[in-house]
Amino acid sequence: MSSAGVPEVQVPQSGEVTPIIELSVTSEGLLDRLPSYLPSPELLAEYDGPKSLDVKRRAAFRKKYPGCDYAALHHEGKMLIVPAWHPLNTVPPIHHGADYGSGVFEGGSAEPVVRNGKLVGANIILLKDKMRRMFGKSLPSREFKLEESPSDFTQVLIDLVAAHGSRLYMGPKGIKRAYIRPVARPAHDNGLGVGVPEGASADAVIEPFYWPSYVDDPETVYHGTGAIAEALPAQRLQPIEGKDSSNYGPSGPLTKKAKKLGGTEALLFAPFTSRNGERGETVLLDQDYKRKGRDVMEIMPDLSLADGPGEEIAVVNEDLKQLWVLPMDVNRLGGTTLEHVRNYIAPQLDLTVVERTFSLNELREAQNMGHKVAPIFVGNAIRICPIGQINMRDEKSNLKGSLEFEIPDTVRRMQEIYEAQVSGQVDSGNPELLTPINLADGNAARRQLDALYADWFEPEYLAETQRLMAA
Repeated sequence: MSSAGVPEVQVPQSGEVTPIIELSVTSEGLLDRLPSYLPSPELLAEYDGPKSLDVKRRAAFRKKYPGCDYAALHHEGKMLIVPAWHPLNTVPPIHHGADYGSGVFEGGSAEPVVRNGKLVGANIILLKDKMRRMFGKSLPSREFKLEESPSDFTQVLIDLVAAHGSRLYMGPKGIKRAYIRPVARPAHDNGLGVGVPEGASADAVIEPFYWPSYVDDPETVYHGTGAIAEALPAQRLQPIEGKDSSNYGPSGPLTKKAKKLGGTEALLFAPFTSRNGERGETVLLDQDYKRKGRDVMEIMPDLSLADGPGEEIAVVNEDLKQLWVLPMDVNRLGGTTLEHVRNYIAPQLDLTVVERTFSLNELREAQNMGHKVAPIFVGNAIRICPIGQINMRDEKSNLKGSLEFEIPDTVRRMQEIYEAQVSGQVDSGNPELLTPINLADGNAARRQLDALYADWFEPEYLAETQRLMAA
């Protein structure tokens, strides 16, 4: 143990173990593959245009998922590309995935490549890592399989994103990133037994949409004073075996609560304390404190942090030139973005990666010793997000104290390097960071899809799409 209370052991390798799955995919040949994604003539004739309910769903998609004009979905043994509001892209109200949270998903990003203000390409970020997690961890954790192989499903994802063309990256905020959501869940024909039947059939769908920023005030959060994190009395009590839907139902309301309190995002705790960067005693806030009428603030500042509702948390210690990464036993997912940061960005910044626990009290103690410690959120949606303030709340959401953090140069450089890498401006050294999108083929495929499904769109919308792709 060092005099600063930091473990001497250095752990440069990843803490996450994901099975190695070979993925054979390509960014070329989309126009040759496009016919294989089209419905049969019989299906096209059966669904020859939108009905009134489809038109209402189209309006809802435009509002909540702008730019998501097409979805790829599994139907009768193959993946099809259809308008996102097509009747085939629906889930019955009673469904195993909805009722029991038995589905899995991934969250990806397609980052535009802009030169002199013009969109010239795009890249999907860390796609192979995410697909390996989906097929190697998430699906096995739920004990069902897709009919598509990992390579075939990943190829469909690449082709769907490409086939949206340039329009996917264009919206009210200018040329910005698109979010990608692949989902898999036991199909509705498996019934409602709690367990997933052996050999269960599965639904799969992929939808991309225009989503410039996860946070409401990106200028302040990313370039100003940083995010405000609300540390609420909530814990990750079980290991997260995959990106399973059931992990997000309980934690999702915490983000809503954090925003109501004026924060950017919530923070969750591990089920144990942190003592000098190492795991301490087990503490269950609900059983040990709330139910017994004890004040959670007696122990909460000593609990190790775990993560946010949908992102990792790490700490940069500017003075010691260290990146603190939490061990997996805090019950974090093991994010692909954080893995890239620790393996390909930290070395550029001369940061030693130290795997350790850390609590709010330990962050305060480091500050009292004169260290510049800077917590950061890290994730696909939230990117690299500096935290400028952490508020500690009791079970009634009363403010019980705050920690403020100066955002050091190292964090600013980390943000700059990451943004330059994902936008294709500099080489990251990670051969799997970027999966290129062939925008020319994508625009050509988009024209073919728009012609095939012309009746599903308003004429003026199709005309605008053509104008945007020609710009």
